[in-house]
Amino acid sequence: MIDHRRFLDLVAASIDFELSAAEHDLLADHMASCRACRREAEGFRQDAVAIAAFPEARLAPDVAAAVLERVLRPPARSRLVGRLVLAALVALLAVAAAAVGAGLVREWRDGLLVVPPPLPSREVAIASGRPSAEPSPTASVPPSPAPAPPSASAPTWTVSSEAGVDLKLERPTAVAAGSDVMVAVGGLSCTVDSDGNGRCWAQTARSVDGVTWTAIPSTDATEVGPGPTTEGPIIGMNDIAGGDDGFIAIGYVALDTVRAAVWRNPEGTKWERVADDPVFDDAHLSTVARTPYGWFIGGAVNEPDGPRAAIWSSPDGRVWQRAPDSTVFDVGGYMRTLTVPFTGGIRDIAVRDDTIVAVGHSRDANGENVAPAVWSSADGQSWERQTDVGASAGSLTLVGSVADGFVAVRWDCSVEPCTSAILDSPDGVVWRDVSTDGFPERSEPRAVANVEGTIALGAVEDGRLKILASVDGRSWSTVHEVTWKTSDGASPKPELVNVNGLGMATGRDGSATIVGWTAIDDDQAAFTEESFSFEIKR
Repeated sequence: MIDHRRFLDLVAASIDFELSAAEHDLLADHMASCRACRREAEGFRQDAVAIAAFPEARLAPDVAAAVLERVLRPPARSRLVGRLVLAALVALLAVAAAAVGAGLVREWRDGLLVVPPPLPSREVAIASGRPSAEPSPTASVPPSPAPAPPSASAPTWTVSSEAGVDLKLERPTAVAAGSDVMVAVGGLSCTVDSDGNGRCWAQTARSVDGVTWTAIPSTDATEVGPGPTTEGPIIGMNDIAGGDDGFIAIGYVALDTVRAAVWRNPEGTKWERVADDPVFDDAHLSTVARTPYGWFIGGAVNEPDGPRAAIWSSPDGRVWQRAPDSTVFDVGGYMRTLTVPFTGGIRDIAVRDDTIVAVGHSRDANGENVAPAVWSSADGQSWERQTDVGASAGSLTLVGSVADGFVAVRWDCSVEPCTSAILDSPDGVVWRDVSTDGFPERSEPRAVANVEGTIALGAVEDGRLKILASVDGRSWSTVHEVTWKTSDGASPKPELVNVNGLGMATGRDGSATIVGWTAIDDDQAAFTEESFSFEIKR
């Protein structure tokens, strides 16, 4: 039975808070097929509009900022109580002369006031084989994830739980490796002045060993807007790729209007934002990769007559061009929603030798019935659409390379519960679903990386992080599993734990680093966020 409450909680939270990329995708897949939830969502939005429509009484900016900061102080957003908070706001505003509260709600919704995300109240702690350090007198004891022992069927794999305990940034979402340094990107760092004006910057950090991280200073180039948006693309740097010539990050800014953005970091120490280019107008950027042919970005473009899958390339990360549009980039129609429509497009890119593979999904003319899609190129310029991808439903969300070809992960939410499956290809052209011995089909795959010619994958299931490994994409082992505990050592219910923002990258030594963060509702009485990092070796 489908628990629709779970998705309605996300709808309610999305009205006033920024969803993670994983939450956004999960909600999008469900809303595309559930008319009942779409009707409920419309009711939520009408309530929010009604609140903002109350007569406005202006407050002095410093008073407004102070009141709003107190209201929004931790515990931070809990998706489980989102609907209750919304209902309480409606009742409170109706009882208390409504004018002052409505003014604050309207200012916040319009982005005039930005309250910075709460700083972690505790040090991040990842369970390891060593005894935990004693907490400082002013710090509370951090929750510690408890890893399960490695699978006996994968004795050659090891996972270090000591790498990157302090990532120097909140909410890490992606990581990449360059020639001699790794760079991770995360959430936003925001401020609000006495006039109620907010400013936010993308957070990034660098490391030469994957253990000790240093924050990369924020500059005008990393400013992304007055605050997180409540709908549409996630503001900030959302993905990153690295190579011998530095790093490229992609994401969105809202400095004047919300638009796609690209950043360069040649040395891994300082970011520069690539000048706005019409080539990225109406673009939705999903993934970036370094290949033998240069830098590539995959995503989609929302054109008036329908969405188009799109690929952009650049030799140096400064000047970009879009691959010529043609029928191979057809991805169906729009699925109309309350905010940004759902579309098909490219989700991930992998390279093996001289072949580049891009994977994603298409929809039918009405924007429904999601189907896997694969594109490939042998020269980085001309692209072919592969038709031999099987008849299964769902989206190809990840793709990686192994010694004898490519492995792609399919995530299907056409029926509940969602399930995952594996496809492989020797050449990027012909794809087949394979029997996946040991692969947990209920786990949602989030990140993938090559480890010495084999493949490692990060997946999430019931509030747990699973690190899976395979040499061929057919036989899998769970080599590491992590569950998180609350400050008092208790194990929270799975539905109270969200594992977010997984990213993986392969370093020069052949090992892979995985980063991410958890949001834990401690029996709905407290809310904590923890960053984590692991190193996967073979």
